[in-house]
Amino acid sequence: MKSHLMYPLLSILVLAPLSAEAANGDGVKKRQQNQAERIGNGIVDGELTTGELKKVQQRQQKVEEFRANAMADGSLSAEEKAKLHQKLNKSSDQIYRLKHNDNGKFRANQEQKKWDNLETRLGKGVSDGTLTMQEANEVRADMQEIQRLRELGRQNGKLSPAEAKMLRDLEKKVSQKIYAERHDTDGVQKAAKTAKPAF
Repeated sequence: MKSHLMYPLLSILVLAPLSAEAANGDGVKKRQQNQAERIGNGIVDGELTTGELKKVQQRQQKVEEFRANAMADGSLSAEEKAKLHQKLNKSSDQIYRLKHNDNGKFRANQEQKKWDNLETRLGKGVSDGTLTMQEANEVRADMQEIQRLRELGRQNGKLSPAEAKMLRDLEKKVSQKIYAERHDTDGVQKAAKTAKPAF
C-alpha cells in the first residue's frame, strides 16, 4: 500500500522541476540559445549570406517578442507553449534550410572566380603588351582595395550596404578598366612595336 502512494509522490517530485522549467520558459530560452549558436556558426562558416542572416534575425526577433508577450503574466499556457514551440520549429527549419542551400559557398566561389578572372586578364594584358606597366600598376592598386574590402567583410561577418556597393562598383570598375586599357591605342601601339614578325 505504501508503494502505491510512493509512485505518485515520486512522479510529482520528478515532474515538478520540469513543469516549472516549462512554465518559466527556460526550455524555450535554451532552444533560442541553440539557434543563436547555429546562426553564429553559419556566419563564421560562410553558410549564411547577409540577406539570409537578416531573414533569420527577423524570425528570431518575432519568436522572442511572442515569448516575452506570452510570459507577461508570469507563465505560459498550454496553448502559448504549443504556439511558441511551433514558432521555434519553423525558425529551426529556416536556419537549417538557409545554412544548407549553398548560397554562402556559392558567393565565396563566385568571388574567387571573379578574382581569378581579373588576375588572368591582367596577366595576359601585361604579357601580350596590351597593358603598359603603369596601367597594370593602376589596376593592381584597385585590386588591392578589392581585397581590403573583402577582408573587412570576412572580419566583421558582413559588409555594410555602402561597403558592399563600393565593392561591387570597384570590381566593375577594375573589369572595365582592364578591358579599356587592353583595347586602347597606347597598349596596342606598344604591342605592335614590340611584336616580332610571324615569318
